Amino acid sequence: LGATIRQGLRHLARTPVLRGVTVATAVGMGGTGLLTLALPFWAERLGAGRAGAGYLWAALEAGAIAGALAAARPTAHWPPQRVVLAGLGLFGLAILAWPLAPSFPVALVLVALAGVAEGPSFAATFATRQRWSPPALRGQIFTTAASLKLGAFAVGAALAGPTLDRAGVGG
Repeated sequence: LGATIRQGLRHLARTPVLRGVTVATAVGMGGTGLLTLALPFWAERLGAGRAGAGYLWAALEAGAIAGALAAARPTAHWPPQRVVLAGLGLFGLAILAWPLAPSFPVALVLVALAGVAEGPSFAATFATRQRWSPPALRGQIFTTAASLKLGAFAVGAALAGPTLDRAGVGG
């Protein structure tokens, strides 16, 4: 087991495409972790109460599913690592529109659109891992990369309190 873990980590670290996609998606998940605290306060500010954050998360994920399904065929011939990076960039740009939402229903639409932009990158992340991982190490690569992303999400969530305290909900 130890040797398999070391082999998987070495392959992940030594393969530029896997390393790049893993770092990029982990950084993205770190930023998304900030939303765990920001969305309830934003929903409250928009008049939906803090529980409205659940609807915002649902809109984000429904948009991501729709985006992943809609982009499957059109992006099939693109290198998946480029789809990942483009999706992350578009997701970041879409988030910039969120503070412009004058009401909760508009916020739901903007969040869903951000999900549509993010969805293809999520699907392409799996394609990247599959394409550049030897079959014997795929389980290790998938698990390690996903663990790094979840760890980054947790760090983002932990930083959300101090960040919101300094920037405020509008920030």
